[in-house]
Amino acid sequence: PVDLAASLRVMQLVDGVVGVSDTDGCLFDRTWCAFELSPPSSVNLPPVFETCLYACEPSGNAVGLVSGYTKDDQGDLGKKGRRERQLPMEIVRKASRFSFGASQTSHPADKAALLTLLGGEGAALECTLRARVTAPSLGDLVLVGGDSAL
Repeated sequence: PVDLAASLRVMQLVDGVVGVSDTDGCLFDRTWCAFELSPPSSVNLPPVFETCLYACEPSGNAVGLVSGYTKDDQGDLGKKGRRERQLPMEIVRKASRFSFGASQTSHPADKAALLTLLGGEGAALECTLRARVTAPSLGDLVLVGGDSAL
């Protein structure tokens, strides 16, 4: 099992985390990965804690969802949106269905500890994570059939 206290301490000492997903979005099957991208307030993170999710798009380029802007965005929300909209749809689909309760850990004790730490924030953090990953693609989803596209 993971040393939860040590892992949380590391999160408190860094400026953020980077999640890397395969094209199937398996990151959203894992409790720890989602927890790191959407931690509860009880973790007492630094005031500016950045989260980034990167994946490979079908053309082979990396695409990332980041807190704030990348250098290439040049502070332009339109550029940021166009870049983030390239996240593979399978990852968007997987994220749209994410649930801490249905996610997995290598050891059952790890999941129990994380769910206890989430406490009453679990549902809100699931919604936040779902919204953050699916928001850039909402326009595309409307064009191809809304919920049926997920």
